[in-house]
Amino acid sequence: MAVWDVVRRNVGELELTWENIDGARLRAVISATRGKKKLSVRFLNPGTGSWETRTFYPGDRAMELARYISSSNYWASLTVSFVEV
Repeated sequence: MAVWDVVRRNVGELELTWENIDGARLRAVISATRGKKKLSVRFLNPGTGSWETRTFYPGDRAMELARYISSSNYWASLTVSFVEV
């Protein structure tokens, strides 16, 4: 799921959520965003209806531990906010 909000004029925030994410994918997302000062993100802008590429920095990550299945960690969700630079 993706949510696009306007933080202030000409600056947006993109919030991405992965549902029922396994441990390997969770680590891949965190690894791809950890320590990054900025990232180039391509997304479908609901305000314009077109694909755009903008520069964002990753914000806080919210994780909720849901359950264990066959000794594998499964998380209910991982949400990462990206704020436009």
